[in-house]
Amino acid sequence: MQGHIEFVKFILSRNLLLATELDLRKSSALHVASIKGYVEIVKKLLVVNPEMCLTHDCEGRNHLHFAVIKGRVEVIKELVQASYLAALRTTECDENILHLCEK
Repeated sequence: MQGHIEFVKFILSRNLLLATELDLRKSSALHVASIKGYVEIVKKLLVVNPEMCLTHDCEGRNHLHFAVIKGRVEVIKELVQASYLAALRTTECDENILHLCEK
């Protein structure tokens, strides 16, 4: 399953700012799509706002961190292509993406 890409496209056609909204834990739709491995949704969200690659949640984890933890290789490729800087970021506990590979 690749998520509901058509629904995501529909929602974003009505309000692009939803791609940048954060929840109480400072997670975005890009966090969720990265965790779930929804490559097409990740691509769409990155088109809307590539800078979202650099945002992080309340524990300092960005979208790439979650994709690495979950082993979402195709998502990892998309995120690194969008912004290699995300790969250089560490979490609040100073974990880099190599540390997170073993989680």
